[in-house]
Amino acid sequence: MPCKKRDEVHELIDWARLEKLLSGVHANRTDEKAWPPLMMFKALLLQSWYRLSDPGLEKQLARDLLFRRLIGRDLSESVADQSTLWRFRQKLEGGSLLKRLRPEVNEKLAGQGVYMGMAQARYLGISRNRTRFDLMCVA
Repeated sequence: MPCKKRDEVHELIDWARLEKLLSGVHANRTDEKAWPPLMMFKALLLQSWYRLSDPGLEKQLARDLLFRRLIGRDLSESVADQSTLWRFRQKLEGGSLLKRLRPEVNEKLAGQGVYMGMAQARYLGISRNRTRFDLMCVA
């Protein structure tokens, strides 16, 4: 299998199914903008793949074009702040959705020979010498 570029990984996942599972989860308080649950979940995937803190994730979402592409945000659009990301993660963890969905995505990618980021690679014992934002493909 040819190695996929980081921005092509989006095509390997059935996001519509995940969006349906996430449809009832919201991270906003009554006075905040409502962020799409699927976009927020994708952001949390990026966070876990690249071992980012909440402030680090907010910063990467604001400036990394490939991160923006994966979560479906244009340059002119704002991104969720670190406290909103934290609240969304708490809601997913409270309902055990994060524990269920994140491994499902990672296993789907692994089944196609694609391993995202340093965190997943270390978990799978693939490589310890990769740079932080590598995409790894294993034949």
